Amino acid sequence: MIWESWPWKRELSRLALALRGRMKQKRWHQTSISRLEMEVFYAAYAVRKLIEAFKVSDDVASMRINAAKHPAIGRVADLMNWHQIDQLYDLSESEPWQLSLKEFCNQIIHSFVFVPCLGEGRSNLVGLFVSSDHQRARGLFYFDIDLVIQLLEAVAHDDIVCMSLKRDGIDQPLKVTRKSCKLGKK
Repeated sequence: MIWESWPWKRELSRLALALRGRMKQKRWHQTSISRLEMEVFYAAYAVRKLIEAFKVSDDVASMRINAAKHPAIGRVADLMNWHQIDQLYDLSESEPWQLSLKEFCNQIIHSFVFVPCLGEGRSNLVGLFVSSDHQRARGLFYFDIDLVIQLLEAVAHDDIVCMSLKRDGIDQPLKVTRKSCKLGKK
């Protein structure tokens, strides 16, 4: 359980800033791609941990992220082919999809497929193609990097100013409600 949330949120701010920098990055070596995956994984883990520890407001915890879901087209991603997304998923077809903040985190944390989408000339990070080990046979999500950064910043800057706790009976679970004054403000 997280006692103090500020170190986690400060790290999320740092990671959001690092992702902003990667939007301008021109050279992408394997080390850069690995580092990106580690940063995004840690950010998703931190966000999920903060949600589960009741360290973000209900408004932020209930946020959703828009994605595009590309259908699988045959073979299932495996150890040998996970990076060949154009052969496993129909990248010309997609349907709009929304995931809760926690679902997004789980896709990242349990990602079997994690491929950055780079702009023209293999530079500038524009998005992420991700599919969890549970989702890989059904489809591939595309997340715009701007939306990912906005989510991380929302969690990092969220400040709970009011909390109420209620238990309906002695053997009943505790219901926690958290409110923030920061949502929608920068």
